[in-house]
Formats: sequence, structure tokens, C-alpha cells
Amino acid sequence: MIRRLFVLLIAGSLTANLAVSQQNLYIQQLSSVESFPKSPVLRGAASASLVAVTSVDKVVKIYDGVSLAERLAITGVTNRVGALSFTESGQSLITSTSDGLLSVWNTKTGGLERSFTGFGNVISLSSLNENLIFILGLDRTVKIYDANSGKSIGSISSKDELTAMAVHPNGRVFAVASITGEVRIYTIAQLAMTNVLSDSKEKITTLTFSGDGKYMAAGSTNGNIFLWDATGLMFKGKLSGQKQGISTLAFDPKSRWVISASFDSTLKFYNVATLSGLNTIPESGAYYTVASFVSDELLFAANTKGFARTWRVLEEPPDSLPPSIVINTPLTGKEPMKVFAKDYEIKGLVYDDSEIKEVTVQRTRVTLSPLSPAEEASIPKGFKGKKFVATAKLDAIGPHLVEVTATDKANHSVRQSVSFQRLSNEEAVELASPANNSETDKITVQVQFKSWFEVASYSISVNLADLFTNQQPPYGAKMGDVISEEVPLVGGYNQIQLTVKSKDGERFTKTVGVTRKTSMTSSFPQGGTLPGLSGRKETSIGPQRWAVVVGISEYANSNIPRLQFADRDAQAFAEFLKTEEGGKIESDHMRLLINQDATVTNVQDALYNFLGQAIDKDFVVIYFAGHGAPEPARPQNTYLLTYDANPSQLATTAFPMFRIKEVLERYISSKKIVVLSDACHSGAISVDFATRGLGVTEQNLFNQYLADLAKAKEGTIVFTASAAGEVSQEFPDLGHGAFTYYLLEGLRGKADLDNDYTVTINELMQFVEEQVKRKTRGAQNPTRSQTEYDKDLPISFIQH
Repeated sequence: MIRRLFVLLIAGSLTANLAVSQQNLYIQQLSSVESFPKSPVLRGAASASLVAVTSVDKVVKIYDGVSLAERLAITGVTNRVGALSFTESGQSLITSTSDGLLSVWNTKTGGLERSFTGFGNVISLSSLNENLIFILGLDRTVKIYDANSGKSIGSISSKDELTAMAVHPNGRVFAVASITGEVRIYTIAQLAMTNVLSDSKEKITTLTFSGDGKYMAAGSTNGNIFLWDATGLMFKGKLSGQKQGISTLAFDPKSRWVISASFDSTLKFYNVATLSGLNTIPESGAYYTVASFVSDELLFAANTKGFARTWRVLEEPPDSLPPSIVINTPLTGKEPMKVFAKDYEIKGLVYDDSEIKEVTVQRTRVTLSPLSPAEEASIPKGFKGKKFVATAKLDAIGPHLVEVTATDKANHSVRQSVSFQRLSNEEAVELASPANNSETDKITVQVQFKSWFEVASYSISVNLADLFTNQQPPYGAKMGDVISEEVPLVGGYNQIQLTVKSKDGERFTKTVGVTRKTSMTSSFPQGGTLPGLSGRKETSIGPQRWAVVVGISEYANSNIPRLQFADRDAQAFAEFLKTEEGGKIESDHMRLLINQDATVTNVQDALYNFLGQAIDKDFVVIYFAGHGAPEPARPQNTYLLTYDANPSQLATTAFPMFRIKEVLERYISSKKIVVLSDACHSGAISVDFATRGLGVTEQNLFNQYLADLAKAKEGTIVFTASAAGEVSQEFPDLGHGAFTYYLLEGLRGKADLDNDYTVTINELMQFVEEQVKRKTRGAQNPTRSQTEYDKDLPISFIQH
């Protein structure tokens, strides 16, 4: 509302000196010049770009129709000018003087091109197509002459006095008004009268056609205007509003209005379509003798005070201000909008006191749609608005400035910039707290994070133990909102891992280390203990980690070949699981069976009873390094060869593979189980490396069976040292079997492919597969289970 009032005040200030009555049209005076000091302007004419006026002096002045800058003055006129008219092109001006001379002047130089004599007293004259001149004389005739030669083409005469004349723009007819009020229509070709219009009973003083030829208007001595449809010569009506006779008439180029100048010192505007009166421009102490539009919006008039003036005439106040842009999405602020995406949808609306022409986003025109009632209510009253939705392209990581441009019908434009920061994968999640490598005395810590995408779920683990799994974000949480969880800490170092999953299925991981300082070490002298708490262990909360590790290099039965590194492999793997990186599995949660300890009874107890303590949210690891073999009489039955296995009585002295399936399905409740096997069956020992297994067969049924174990239970992952038909090799230079060597290398950090300080099961298997293939030149290909599993399951973390 404020903007609209501002526009009207501008208009008022520009027209206040004329006391223009503002009803329907916006009228703004542009220029005013004194053409003839102390002399009236008696006659005038206008073309598309020029205006000419004359006074009682023997001078005709030509002005620029827009600026009213004087182009030239024609001073060679022999007598007072009675009538004048531009040719259609505006290159020539025709004048008639009281001595009967008709002259044609060059409007660029002011020079006389030609003249003709013997024309008597002329009331008005008009030109047509640069070739014909129509002259209305006091002798009650209309004469038509060749404009180049001055020869007569023809004429018509009347018994009564003729008072006005106008030539139709189509060049086929002209109209003549008589003192009786009749308007007579004649053909130009035959000079035959075709119609007589008797709607006016008043003396006609001026007559004109609209520029498009649709209308004809006649002004009378009584101040009335008579309007006809010139196409069918049907009378439309009489326009009244001025007190004295009409001196001149003009239509605007679009035939919207007819303007009349009256001897009562007013210029009056009328609506052609509705026949209603519009604005009035008064002139004090003078009246306008000339009025004509020189463009769609520019009116020229001259008066008896000697002044020539121009006005800008519009149907409504001009749009002087640019549109307004309101960006609804994203909400703009001082800082760039953080976005983890290649594009972002921008929503907004634009409004203006005129029509919106277009809106562009990144220089691309967007579709505009109507506002809803609620949106309409949000913009200033009286304004017009549209809304838009556009997609901003963010092609590269880093800052982006997206420009939204709105342009109105008046070509006023406004720009508003929306600043984005497209984030990398590393920046997509912000872990606000805790700080990495921080210390605390508290038993819990607040994990707070922001994500710059829509979160589907998140998980938090401490020392590889899951505390929050697939947690849903709070209801109504938006991108950039802080999500917080209270996480318990164990005494000493805590590796906290946050995994956030987007609705597109992408996973993002952040890892920090927090050290919890225990009160026992900080409050008492070295070696001191709290009374009654000596030897007491801090209670563990949350998911727990369990492991059974079996490694057999030496067998009680001499017929089973000795392995060089199987026991060492198992020992090294168990030691790793005890470290911070390996999850810090306590001794009471791990069963390590090496050589003579790995009897069939002990293996059964470890798998059935020991791991039976794990609950559904716990994590279980089963590792075996040693020989695997099929039963000779029934090769479909395969066995883990325990320390006390007898090759001839495997059914009662070794551990059958089908029992492992039973253990997984019926005895271990955990839903996160990883089985690692560095064993297979093959037959010989070479100089450079050993192979693990007994009995060469074309199909490695042992590894095949292990791979199939993953199907026995959801959440089970099986990773074996070699594929079916291959052997698992040992290398003296590595000091381990190839599989376990690279398994340990990967767990210690080399498998951290994305450098997030966490090794996932997928990263580990990918690393081991490639390294073992390279070491064995493709002879040994570790194999993973082909079932669905959590590829982002953390296996180890790297302190940093």
C-alpha cells in the first residue's frame, strides 16, 4: 500500500500546477514551451514525430513532438496561415495563407519545395498518401489537388455552408460537415455522396477520424461531441461535458479516448467504449486551438496564450518501482545455506503494483502460477503477485550465488541473491560434540550433531559396541537441526562412532575419541584403592563383544600334517581383539583355544555354552585357523579338525560343519556374527609355502559349506581364506598365513579406505581380497558370503 501511495504522490506533484482532475487516467505534464510570446497559437498540425504551430505572425514553428525542442522556424510565409497539414511521412508541411497561396515546405530544411496560387480562403486542409491535398474553402467546396503538380483532381460543392472536413485513413472516403449539423460521406474515387448522417442538429466546428478508421467524431458549437462507428456509420452517442464550442478533436492512436478542446478553456477526455467522461485539464485565461496525439501515450496541445505543451497520458499510474521478491525456501540469512546436494529447490513469490512480466533463476525463465488466498493476504493490498518454484543447480563443491530476477510489465527489474554452500561428503554431517581427544570426569557425554540432508536413521557405537541402532530423528527435525543423545562411557579411552543414514541410502560416519578419567586414579595415591572395592570391576553397560578364536598347528595324530603358522595366526588375532582398536574384548568374553587346548570337547563348549551367553544386541566373532577335511566315506560331510581329531574316525573326533549351522541358528542369540576361516583342505607342503587342509578334491566343500553358513541366520557374515577348489597358503616371509596376515594389516588401519578412522567389514574384506590375490598371484581368492549384510558394520577403529 505504501508503494502505491508513493506513485500517486509523484503523479500529483507533477500535475498540481495544472489542477488536473484525476478520475480515471493518469496525466503527467512533460514539457511546455512559449512558442509565440504574447501571441496566440491559431493553427497547428502533428505527425508521428513532429508538431507545427502558427500564430498571427507570418511564421510557422516546427518542434520535436516528444521533447518540444524547436527544430526550425519557417519564415518565408507570405501572409497569415489559415490552415496547415503534414504529409503522411512528415517530410513535408503544407500551408495555406489568406492570399490564396498553397505552399509545400521541407520539414528538415525549412525550404520551400513548391507553391500554388488561386486557392482562396481555406478553412482546413488534409493530405493523403503524399500525393493528394484536400482543401475545404469558404466557398462551400471541397477541392482535391495533386500535391506535386497542383493540378485539380476534382471537387464537390454544397448549397449550405461547410464547416469541417476529415479524410478517412483508408484513402477511399472523406467526410464533410455542414452548418446544419449534417455529416456527409463521399467517395474519393467518384466524388459521390454515399451517406448523410443527421444525428447532430448542431453546427459542427471540427471533424476527425480515429487513426485506425474505426470511429468518427464531430464537435459542435454547443460543446457536444457526436460519435459514430465509422465502419458501419452507426451513431454511438453524444458526449457532453464542456460549456462552450469545441475548437478541436483528437483520438489517441489506440482509439481508447477522444480528446476535445473547448472555448471554455478546458481539454476533456472521454472513454470511447463507455462514452463516459474522464479527466479534464483546465487552462486559465486561454483555450486550446490544437490537440493531437504524437504517440500512444503522448498528447500535444497549444493554446491562445502562445504555449505548446505535452502530457503523458496513461490508463493507470506508471509503474515507477521494481517488483518485490520473497524467498520462502530456503530461508535466507547472513550465512550461506548449507546444502549437501547437486541442486536445491527454491520457492518464492513476487509482487508488484502492475503485472509481473517474468522471473528468472540463474538466468533461466521459470513458470509463474497464481497465489493461494493465504499468499494473496500476505502481500500489500492492491498489488498483484505470482509464485514460482525453480531448481538451482549447484554443480561444484563450494560457494554458489544464485540470482533470482523479477521483471514487471514496465521492465523494472530487481535481483535477489540466494547464497549456498554445497558441502562435500566430509562436511555433510557436523559432529558438534564431544570434541575429538577430549577428556571428562563424567560417566556420560552428549553426542550432538547436525546433518545437511534428510536423515533416515542414525547409529552410535562406543568401542565398536552399538548403543543406538537405526534411531529415528526427532519428529519434525529439519536439515541443520541439532540431534542429541546421551552416551555412556567406560573408564579410559572411548572410541565414539556416529553413523548417519540419509533417505537416499547414503551413510556418513564421524569418529571421535573421548577419555574418561576414573576417580580411583585421580583421588588416591598410586596403588591406593577405595575400601571394599579392591579388585572390583566396573560394570559394563550396552552391547558386548564376544569371541572364540581357534588356532591349531600341531595335531595329536601324526598323520595330520603340521601347520607352521596357524597357532600364531590365532594368537595374533586374539591379541588384536584385546586392544582398543579391536574393541577391547575382555578375557572373560573371549575363549582362545591353541593347539592341545583346541580339543573337540573344548571347541564344542566354546561354541555351544560360552557363546550362548551373548544376547541379541551383542557382537560375536568366530575365528578358525587350521585344517578342514571331508569324511573319506562320505565326502559331503566336512569337519574342522580339532587337536585330537582322528582322520579315520572324524565323525566322533572332529567338529562337523553342520553343527556350526546348528550353533548359529539355535544357541547363539546375537544378530551380529562374523565368521573368519583361514582353513581349507588340500594336500601338500611346498618349499615356499604350506597349505592348510587334508585330501585334495576338485571342489573345496569345506569353504563352500562355510560360505553357505551365512544363509543360516540373518546378520551372519562369513569370510573365508580361499574359494572352492583353492588352498590357503602360508608364507615364511610373512610369519602368518596370507589371509590372516592381511586380515590383521587391514584391521590395524590399512583397510580404512575412506580415512574415517573406522574399518568396516566391507572395507576389510575388500582390502584382504586384493592383497591376498596379489601375494598369491591369483592362486588364492578370499571369498565372502553373498547374502545381504550390513556393509558398514564397524570391525575396528584407529586411534587418532
